[in-house]
Parts: sequence; C-alpha cells; structure tokens
Amino acid sequence: DTLEAEMFAAGHFTRSNGFIRPLLTYAFSDRWKGTIGAELYHGPRNTSYGALKSNHGAFVEARYGF
Repeated sequence: DTLEAEMFAAGHFTRSNGFIRPLLTYAFSDRWKGTIGAELYHGPRNTSYGALKSNHGAFVEARYGF
C-alpha cells in the first residue's frame, strides 16, 4: 500500500456549485509519507462555493511518523 488516492466532494446540485478536494498520498517508507492535494471550488459567484473560487489552492505535505 504505497500509493493512496482520495476524492472528497460536496455540492448544491440545485444551485450548480460545489467543492472538490483530490489527494494523492505516497508512502516512501514505513516512516515517511508525502501528500499532494488541491481544493477546487466551482459555481456562480452568488453561490456559497462559487463565492470561494478565488480561494482555489494546492498543497504538498511531508509526514514523518515515529
């Protein structure tokens, strides 16, 4: 189990807006893990998720367990 993929999504389908957070995690060893992910918002600007469009972002994380 060295590679894990995860997708979280939420939305208001009647108002056509939503949020998606994809993640990829790779275990380099028993102690080291790295994660790459993003937070993506979509929809018209007058909706709850659409108003957050300018907050799109990506991130990288390194973890060491002991």
